[in-house]
Amino acid sequence: MKISGFFAALALALCFTNHCYCQQISLNNLPFTADIRCVYRFTYQSDSLNKMSVVSETAFLFINKQESEYTTRKNLQMDSAQRVVLARMRLNQGGRLSVAGMPVTSINYRIYKNYECKSITTIETIDIQRFRYTEPESVLAWRILPERQAVAGYACQKAQVAYAGRNYEAWFTNELPISDGPYKFSGLPGLIVRLADTKAHYSFDLVAVQKLATPMTVPGFMGNVQETTRARFRQAGQDYRANPFAAMESEGMVVTEEDRSRHRDKLKRRNNPLELR
Repeated sequence: MKISGFFAALALALCFTNHCYCQQISLNNLPFTADIRCVYRFTYQSDSLNKMSVVSETAFLFINKQESEYTTRKNLQMDSAQRVVLARMRLNQGGRLSVAGMPVTSINYRIYKNYECKSITTIETIDIQRFRYTEPESVLAWRILPERQAVAGYACQKAQVAYAGRNYEAWFTNELPISDGPYKFSGLPGLIVRLADTKAHYSFDLVAVQKLATPMTVPGFMGNVQETTRARFRQAGQDYRANPFAAMESEGMVVTEEDRSRHRDKLKRRNNPLELR
């Protein structure tokens, strides 16, 4: 498969971008404009003790010349539904935020990679608070191996990386010369076509790469964002699991023991996060 003129031009643009200008344009609740949409099948096992807890979702990697955005279809649908309700409320047309009819997903993050800064920014929600933290691309210390094979119709090469408590094997192709991939994974000399952890709990498979005839606008995320670090974000997650009703109780809301028991059981079944540490 030959590199299309568009992808070659995009790769050249990325190489010659002014690295002195380092600004992530989509992090202030602004829409993201994409020239390319990569579609991945994202499969994960939410309960490490239950092999029947495997879930598959459609995920998108939106790309332009400066940066990319990764999230899932259901996450975008949830944000869209909430945006409609809030718009009606502002117009005094009634409506309330409700989970009824909304897509069911445990994925509540968006990942932004800035090609100029070589940075990875995560925006993720814990309970009702949205957090943002940034890591350098260098946290992914890839080891490129000599093994090659065809994957999903692309000539690919194998690579390995360890991140956040898991070991991963990836297949990337330089037929699509974009140094990017699903979730936070990037930094290889080509697009990641397949990636999975060695326990087969998480996997990402490229389904399609679409060069958009007209740039696509991805709506910005909703709500305010609290700036933090990855370490503090993980601590906030641990605090939430220890007492998921702390924020509600601080506002004077009454939580029944039945509510507590139901939520504890739910959290127990979600014991296998992508990032273990």
